Amino acid sequence: MFVIRIKGLMLSMFLAVIVLPIAHASDITERTVDVGDDLVFDVLEAGNMNNPAVIFLHGYPESMDTWRPLMEAVADAGYFAVAYNQRGYSIGTQPNQRFLSKRKREQYERDRYSIAEISADVDRIAEAVLNVDTFHIVGHDFGSVIAHYTAARLADNRTYRVTSFTGLAFPHAGAVLDSVNIAKCTTSTSNPEVCAQQEAFDSYTWIPLTIFKSPRRAKALGKFTDFFTFDDGFNVWEYINEPIKKEIKNTLASGDALYEASAWYRANPFDASLYSDDGPFYEIIRTPTLMLWGSDETYAMKSTVELNENYVDRNYQYELVVLEGSGHNLMHQNFLEVRDHLLTHLSENQ
Repeated sequence: MFVIRIKGLMLSMFLAVIVLPIAHASDITERTVDVGDDLVFDVLEAGNMNNPAVIFLHGYPESMDTWRPLMEAVADAGYFAVAYNQRGYSIGTQPNQRFLSKRKREQYERDRYSIAEISADVDRIAEAVLNVDTFHIVGHDFGSVIAHYTAARLADNRTYRVTSFTGLAFPHAGAVLDSVNIAKCTTSTSNPEVCAQQEAFDSYTWIPLTIFKSPRRAKALGKFTDFFTFDDGFNVWEYINEPIKKEIKNTLASGDALYEASAWYRANPFDASLYSDDGPFYEIIRTPTLMLWGSDETYAMKSTVELNENYVDRNYQYELVVLEGSGHNLMHQNFLEVRDHLLTHLSENQ
């Protein structure tokens, strides 16, 4: 079943000015978790671990802290909320690549930061942290891409199973690959929407692929440059409150986080010619799916997001909710709407 719902502009404008909950809720705890394989993750937890679990995956350039307001709301509603600084962001997951040759580094990153490998960390966290073998998964930005793939991969898994999936802002990788076709943008018959998506994605990936392409440069810029201000023209941190922004900045400045986080894009270029039709970018989701997208989204065009339904098995509910007037950080800009949609989706798919 496929549903599209569009919220009114006046409501969104009202919600946009509502003050978010305090970033550091007293019932959110932080710890490090060693999952083996030389991987130690920073983890946030909220709620009773015996309750149904919800795992949150952040995007770029963010951290687990971006989920604090929603984690508190989910925990108050009777769930166990978990978020973690993903591979490359947690200092305990950062390898030392500085002495590798460029060629060895490129191969190392393709192996270490493939979508399949980043997704496998969800299993590692589930095994180390959860007290149940099923969980809901929520992702934003590149975290949404990882969550899409994870939801599809674990549909028939005998150890862990995704009960429901919620994606924010960014669609299934297959939808992006279907939409972005560079060849169409270099001919006289260019499709304006396809080219718009390509241009949006180019602006989105320019910083990780260009500015932070070497460990030494990323470290230097992370130490001496206020990259929140530097990137302000792209509105990456728009509507994120200052306490959460500070935590994100601390994460990105730790170790080689900026360089390692940027490796996600170097290892997974969104170029359809690089992937087979049966590869991880094209996995079909077989679990109830909610997609939340803002009409003022900067990086994923509506025509791209509308392709998302092609990657959800039609035997399962798929709902696309368009939040009118909302941008990329919709869980901050339109917190109450996102919270309510998420909690409804969770309660309907226990």
